[in-house]
Amino acid sequence: MRAPLIRATDVRGARVAVPLEPGDTVDAARARLAAAYGHDDARAVIGSIKTHPNASSADIKGAHAWVERFGSDDAEVVVVGFVKVKAKPRRRQPRPSAAAAVDARAATTDDPCTSLASIERASTGANASTARETTDDACAELALAAAADAAARAQFPLPAALETLHVAYVALCKACLFLARQGQQPSWRVASQAVHASLRLTLEDARAMETLCPSSIRLINRRRRSLSMDDAVDATANANNNDETIVDVTAPEDADGSGFHTPGYLNAAFDAKENASALAVHGARRSARSIGTYARDAAEMTNRYGVNFHRITERYARAFRRGLLDAVERAGFSDEDASARPLRDFIDAVRDIRERERIERQASVGDASRLDDRPPAPPRTARAVKKAKMNEPNDSSHSACRSREPMTVDAFIDHLKSTLASRGQIVHTEYTPNRPATREALAEDVPLSAATVAAFASVGLDIKRRLFSHQARAVSTLLRPNPAHVVVSTGTASGKSVCYNIPVVNTLLDDPRATALYIFPTKALARDQLRALRGILAGAREEDTAFDVDVFDGDTPEVERNEIRLRARCVVTNPDMLHVSVLPSHKAWMQFLSGLRFVVVDEAHAYGGVFGSNVAMILRRLRRICLDEYGSAPKFIISSATVANPREHARDLIGLAGDVGDWSGTKGDGDDAIDVITEDGAPRGAKTFLLWNPALKPGGGGVGTEAMTNTARKFERRLTPIERGKVALAKRLKALADAQIEPATAATDAGSDDEEIIERDAARTSPVVDIAQLLAECVQHNLRCIAFCKTRKLCELVLVYTREILRASAPELADKIASYRAGYDAAERRGIENSLFAGNLLGVASTNALELGIDVGSLDVTLHLGFPGSVASLRQQSGRAGRREDARALSIYVAFDGPLDQHFMRHPRALFDAPLERAYVDVDNPIVLERHLACAAYERVLFGNPGADEATFGPRARDVAAQMERKGKLFRAPCGTPTRDGQRYMHPLLSGAASSPASDVRVRMIEDERFDVVDASAGGKTIASIEASKVNFEVYPGAVYMHQGKSMLCTHLDVARRRATVRHADVKYFTRVKHQTTCSTPGGDRAYEAFDRSMSLRDAIRCDDVDITTVFTGFSRVARGSQAKFDSESFPCPRSAELHTVGAWLRVPDHIVASAKDQGVDVRAGIHAASHAILNVLPLRVPAGENDVGCECFAADLHTNAAVGRYKPHRVLIYDKHSGGVGIASRAREHLPELISLALTLVNDCACVGRVDGCPLCVQRLTCDAHNARCDKSAAKFMLDALLGAFDDDARGR
Repeated sequence: MRAPLIRATDVRGARVAVPLEPGDTVDAARARLAAAYGHDDARAVIGSIKTHPNASSADIKGAHAWVERFGSDDAEVVVVGFVKVKAKPRRRQPRPSAAAAVDARAATTDDPCTSLASIERASTGANASTARETTDDACAELALAAAADAAARAQFPLPAALETLHVAYVALCKACLFLARQGQQPSWRVASQAVHASLRLTLEDARAMETLCPSSIRLINRRRRSLSMDDAVDATANANNNDETIVDVTAPEDADGSGFHTPGYLNAAFDAKENASALAVHGARRSARSIGTYARDAAEMTNRYGVNFHRITERYARAFRRGLLDAVERAGFSDEDASARPLRDFIDAVRDIRERERIERQASVGDASRLDDRPPAPPRTARAVKKAKMNEPNDSSHSACRSREPMTVDAFIDHLKSTLASRGQIVHTEYTPNRPATREALAEDVPLSAATVAAFASVGLDIKRRLFSHQARAVSTLLRPNPAHVVVSTGTASGKSVCYNIPVVNTLLDDPRATALYIFPTKALARDQLRALRGILAGAREEDTAFDVDVFDGDTPEVERNEIRLRARCVVTNPDMLHVSVLPSHKAWMQFLSGLRFVVVDEAHAYGGVFGSNVAMILRRLRRICLDEYGSAPKFIISSATVANPREHARDLIGLAGDVGDWSGTKGDGDDAIDVITEDGAPRGAKTFLLWNPALKPGGGGVGTEAMTNTARKFERRLTPIERGKVALAKRLKALADAQIEPATAATDAGSDDEEIIERDAARTSPVVDIAQLLAECVQHNLRCIAFCKTRKLCELVLVYTREILRASAPELADKIASYRAGYDAAERRGIENSLFAGNLLGVASTNALELGIDVGSLDVTLHLGFPGSVASLRQQSGRAGRREDARALSIYVAFDGPLDQHFMRHPRALFDAPLERAYVDVDNPIVLERHLACAAYERVLFGNPGADEATFGPRARDVAAQMERKGKLFRAPCGTPTRDGQRYMHPLLSGAASSPASDVRVRMIEDERFDVVDASAGGKTIASIEASKVNFEVYPGAVYMHQGKSMLCTHLDVARRRATVRHADVKYFTRVKHQTTCSTPGGDRAYEAFDRSMSLRDAIRCDDVDITTVFTGFSRVARGSQAKFDSESFPCPRSAELHTVGAWLRVPDHIVASAKDQGVDVRAGIHAASHAILNVLPLRVPAGENDVGCECFAADLHTNAAVGRYKPHRVLIYDKHSGGVGIASRAREHLPELISLALTLVNDCACVGRVDGCPLCVQRLTCDAHNARCDKSAAKFMLDALLGAFDDDARGR
């Protein structure tokens, strides 16, 4: 026989079912129900049993058997709460009098949390069941209060209509309190379902409660979700679907108050416009308490739900009943007449009373303070006034410009100097004069078709007579018979796209079988060039057989990809798609690859480090497939910004070892020849470059004060009381010593450089606010602008601040700005790009996604928030403005207060006179080579033609392939494989993979695992995607996620489904996660294995797997504008993220550490700075990009002393920033003694004399995780010199 079930429904609508065991008591069944709802050590409070409607309160609790009272059939119950069963120690208390106890037991039920049905019966006069006697103070107080209310109801009865309304209010009050205590918003839909069905409560009843007793209940209408542009058209039709009503049950703050009286803030809201100003001054300050407030207080006062639950609702019910009695009295009905009146008569009478009161108030409008029924706020303390002054923005924000007059760049600079820059923020002005264009005509023998000339003429370009000099030379080279590969390395915005568009268009129009492949590093750049090509081809005549151009990238729909393979003759793609989709399935691209004539590699300077090594291998695989499989030999056209080594970089990318020529010498001939064009004939408009250093904070530093930057303050360790006392004593002693200095000496010291440095290194105002003000000024004065930011969050913050400024100064321009960054979906990116290219946007806050070669029209200003990472990147970003010959452009570099930005603010020539940077590509990296050899073997057999694949992949390819064969990744064919011409290969190597290994090889540091960001307020629409490694930084529960300037609150993170749920929230803060990063090396719990002193120092250099672990412990809430942290919250379960990679490290010998401490050298700061110096010289021996390798410079490691926290080893450690390692650290281990020697030479020869923290050329690192905090140049010099001496001693000892 099946055991009976209890099916329960709580006030939220959640349903559970629990089985009954033989012999279970009623209390045991209640405990099972509580456990099913997730409340251990508690019992469910059963409001009613639907299958037994006549059950009393005594029946639904106690130790009697459930089956005896309710039978063995299934039961349906309503759960209205939970009661803790934790034992409470008894206290000796005076017993109440016998009469009071009898009255209490007669007036209340036995359970402190009364069910809704029992309240209904008690209100209609039904006698309550006898309760067991209790000695609990709260229960006794509750019993007495219930007895008093029963007596009051008997003495002052209500009319039947109002009595029914009172019963409904009590039930609604209990439901709202329970929902609030469960953390749910008490909406009408949920609250009405929680009320007992017999009450038949409707929204009209709730509105009647609000009319009669506005101090007891408020109904607040709100939109369930924000409407889209399409929904806005049908807003009226959809109002019922999008609106919801929130029930806010309240009570007067006075314990004996009446719910009939209208709070003062509601009077002000209902009054005419004369009182609207008073409401704005005082604000809608509550004079009635919301029940949600009590939900928090009650939980803090006791662990028992029932006592406070009933106590609070009883107080609310008394206030409501007093309000109904006042309504009856004010309505003026007689007792006999009132008892028979319907509810509508009372509502109409009260409305008339409210209207008369409103008219009287308008006739006698007095002091604004009379609109509020609460006493005025007390005066602020001196500390609060001082804090408010400290948080005030700088003077420039008080005089915000409201003018919208269009300005030229020169007028705008003068305007800035008198407004935003009035406190000396502009520390340097660099002016670059304009440069005229150098034009050349194409030679008559250059084979240009009439169709090509007409197509380019349609876009206003005379390609026969008006090309720039470098364009003419590139076109002449590519259109001659048997052309060479061409590298064009010229300045930003010099028209490099014309160099490859002319030969491609001319060739594809003349030859119907010819094809071309364009490779761009970003999707935005690819879409930009697609528009340009289609615009050119639109001018060709139909009879000229214009060809199709299409984009083939990750955003291309699957249904269109096969059509593109068959139809398109010019394909625009990126290295990722070429690697994953085109090359593994090259047979599907047979028609395209057979006719491939040109391969365009644009923005080649972006291909550096490990990313560049991967791209180089992909291009070599492409050349190999075209030549050996399809017989085509495409020519490579490589365009790059100005770099120091264009020819070497191009040769490494495409894998050619032939002759190299340039226009200053002899041109190379043959299939492997490369012509390098570096002379720039493009015009350059005049440009002004401003270095903007945010103003010092009030009281934030200066002569005679202790300065601290925001970066240093962020990582500062809190001092103990003893340490603070020592610091204070040291300051007093120093002040006494300074007072004894001779006046002449003091005057001399006052002008020293050290004091100037202290003043300049003090804390400064927020650069984010400054750049937002600059962007707003540009938009107001009709100057098109891009603000470049280093991170996505900074990009969104700049947009938020700028819109807030524009809403106050020029509201109609607030929608003329947008943000552009990674993470948006494809449709949203395309919409922003189209608006930007069409000129509909006046300002854009962007990451480096718009840095590369995108023609965004005639920009006037570029803003740069912080140093972008390299001088080349800064020049690229700055080159987005002033692309016309007659243009006048402006660039403003706004600095953070970190050591790196402040170095450039102090030494502008180090920025503007910096030499050209080299592009590094490591084609001999064995790990990268192994991965791409596996891909190449899957595409086509390896080493079939003698010497061919060795020339393509380099001399180490054979050795690496042999290791792969031993590992089983490749295997040798038992016999030769025939080629297309019938020849046989000599035992080639075949791939051992069943599917393409390309999907397992990452081309760049972009993760495949991503989380979707779902907007719950927009019907569950996916609005963005985030890499898995950034989820814990951006969308943890409680985080503020910003999307296109809108603040959203993350409510849930589903790791299993890879989904983060957010909703719109109007908050004035952002969140900053708290995390700590550590590096673990092999050796278990020990930092090092037992040190063998007989081991040489060179042998002590270790290289092994390391784990970089980041633990996220909580987050802080930071106010916008002031950047003040006002709240923090810890995660219940700290999260962590790990990077498993390879590192190389050297333990600093103990005698060096002891010697450093004896001489007062900061060991931590010295190791940190020395590690930076080693990384700065690493590319001299091991090619590596800035983001490919890192060192142990985590903030937690730098700012933890031995006395507090855990032990931190003294070591120099570098690691690969790619999962699994890419061979950089292992190769660095072999060269570590030489790298230490080079780093010491770099530090000794650096020109930043007198700077304790050094400069980016020696001991600072652009990608330092600690923002270059606690870097000491002199300490680094000591550590490097000591380590080099130890190596020399070790060599001599052997």
